[in-house]
Amino acid sequence: MKRLPIITLTLGAALVAAAYDIVWLNADSGLSMGVQPEADVDIVYSSDYSEVKVMQGTTVLGTVATSALQNVTFGDTDGECVLDFSGSAPRFYCPEYFADATMQGMTVAADGDHVTITLGDSFADMESFAFTVTGTTTDGQVKVYGDIPVYVTLSDASITNQSGSAVNLQVSAKCQLILSGSNYVEDGAEYSTPDGEKEKSTVYSLKALTIKGDGSLQAKGNYKHAICSEKSITLESGTVEVVYSANDGIHASGVTIDGGCYVSQLTTGDGIDADDSSLLINGGTVDINISADDVKALKADGLIQMEGGDITLTISSPQGKGLKSKEGIVINGGAITANTSGAAVVTDGDPSYCTVIKSDDYVTINGGTVKIKSTGSGSKGISADGDITIYSGDFQIEQSGAGVVYTDANNNYDTYCCTAITGDANIYLYGGTFDISNTGSAGKGIKADVEIVIGNADGGPTINAKTTGARISESQAGGWHAAAGPGGGGGNNPGGGGGGWGPGGGDFNQNEDYANPKVIKAIGNLIVNNGALTLSSSQDGGEGLESKSTLTINGGDIYISTYDDCINAANHIEIAGGVIRCLASGNDAIDSNGTLTISGGVVIAVGTSSPEGGLDCDNNRFAITGGIIVGLGGDNSTPTTSACTQRVVLYGTTSFSNGTTYTITNPSGEQVFSFKSPKSVSGQMLFSSPGITNNGTYTIYTGGTVTGGTEYYDITVDAEYTPGSAKKTFTPTQMVTTVR
Repeated sequence: MKRLPIITLTLGAALVAAAYDIVWLNADSGLSMGVQPEADVDIVYSSDYSEVKVMQGTTVLGTVATSALQNVTFGDTDGECVLDFSGSAPRFYCPEYFADATMQGMTVAADGDHVTITLGDSFADMESFAFTVTGTTTDGQVKVYGDIPVYVTLSDASITNQSGSAVNLQVSAKCQLILSGSNYVEDGAEYSTPDGEKEKSTVYSLKALTIKGDGSLQAKGNYKHAICSEKSITLESGTVEVVYSANDGIHASGVTIDGGCYVSQLTTGDGIDADDSSLLINGGTVDINISADDVKALKADGLIQMEGGDITLTISSPQGKGLKSKEGIVINGGAITANTSGAAVVTDGDPSYCTVIKSDDYVTINGGTVKIKSTGSGSKGISADGDITIYSGDFQIEQSGAGVVYTDANNNYDTYCCTAITGDANIYLYGGTFDISNTGSAGKGIKADVEIVIGNADGGPTINAKTTGARISESQAGGWHAAAGPGGGGGNNPGGGGGGWGPGGGDFNQNEDYANPKVIKAIGNLIVNNGALTLSSSQDGGEGLESKSTLTINGGDIYISTYDDCINAANHIEIAGGVIRCLASGNDAIDSNGTLTISGGVVIAVGTSSPEGGLDCDNNRFAITGGIIVGLGGDNSTPTTSACTQRVVLYGTTSFSNGTTYTITNPSGEQVFSFKSPKSVSGQMLFSSPGITNNGTYTIYTGGTVTGGTEYYDITVDAEYTPGSAKKTFTPTQMVTTVR
């Protein structure tokens, strides 16, 4: 048995003189326990020498088994519980241990640098237990058992465990990980986990975990996740960086980001996975880089809701996702910046796309900023299986990935292409600013499989969207090629194309199926109620507004420039208001494959040479009942006399010169309206205005001087007009009058 002398510690002499305020009782196991005396302390043997007692006067503060005690040393303390790995063996100091009977219900065991702290039943009435970890261990662990909240502060700590978690909180209550200084944790590639316990990550918590502080933490997860909780994780403050993870960077049943900074890279799983619960982003900075196949930067089976914060995403992952939810995504504020290069992947005839914001249900956006740049084939910016509803926000989406022909599950050719905003259901754009550019072949701006509604009575979005990519075609037998677009050569070789004629443009086979570039397309109805739209598409097959059902315009300021139709609908086009300027360089300006009705607004529709024109609805019903209308091109459909209540004039056939002003005056010589031709074209001008009645002779002038008035792009009304050259006169005694 060890024989230690009796030690008397006089605070005023030994400790103060030596500038020490703690007594370390160092055990053979390497673990040290400390006591901070408040008065003179005696360390004495028990009568049988089996224990060493720590006493103040006649009061026993605590006992240590003599067989376990190696020696007694002195040191400093800041008054907190500390686990220190800076020496040759771990030392644990808790100032209240000997003075508080509750604390004496704690056991601390060490196997080398693997330290386990167990909080006994006597801790049940305590609100929490806190301690600080500092120092470096290359094969150690901090493990805590207990039933009360535990707060662990990492203060310039570096913990690497070769066979399990670095920090393992087997605690049945909420815990906190507090960061101070620079910290590092790493686990082993294989775990030796006790039977009946869970352990999945470098930092592991059995219950809810909050990470906060003003320090930083680097985490490396070699086994599975880097940071994991069986319940929720909240990032409140501090900087957390996942330098590598064999699976998810953060994995929990619910994640909340309130502040701080989270950085994740080199994960083979998801950046943050909220599992079957919700992901809430209220603030902070998130920077995630993913590259493994089919992983997500931010994932939740429940709701993803963003109120603030700044998210930066770099996605080279094939079919990877930025924000991915099974339930829904709500964005009310904050900023998302994403650069994606991941390509689409076809599995069993079903393509999966690299997408920045993807919901298996709905997406609702009430504010914030979304900036996306994508280069991968078939990439998507915002995509939902349900409705997409946007009330406000700033959206900048730039895509350049190619469209691709693939073989579907039925062994038929099909295509996929890049789309900025796409929905399997409805898209409602009630506000916001959109700057969309798509240079990829067959690229789309905004596409819905059901209905698109733009604007409402309170206002509408500002949309500046363009596509410049060529269309792509599917060959009937031997592959596919990209059509060359305007002026392209014909032939059957890949890359061949043709100028084309009629709807759909040309190629070597007019019956071939094409995937065409579209700016805004709805498979169902497309309704524009309000907003400012500037749309352009420069290649063959490119259209501005397209509906495979009915297209309705009730208001808004719409400026469209395309190669193919500016506005196209399969069944019916209804224009009841708004200011609309359509300029098509290779086809009709406004083309309905069914019926066409114009009842209001200002409509300028300028197409190309015959057989194309400004306003086309084949031989179907064409009603004009209001509005100021000019249709210019090789030809226009003739309005249906019985369906019109406002008089219409068909003026042609003649040549219309770019920049020439054509003015209609009434029998009193007053301006009805003036129209400045935006291009040169031979053919016909259709025009109609409430100012044209059957009460006399009207005159068509060229040139002259237009002073004042109100301009609607190429049309001016309510102006003073000094006549130029009179070209024609007419008397509109019929509802539809032809002037040649």
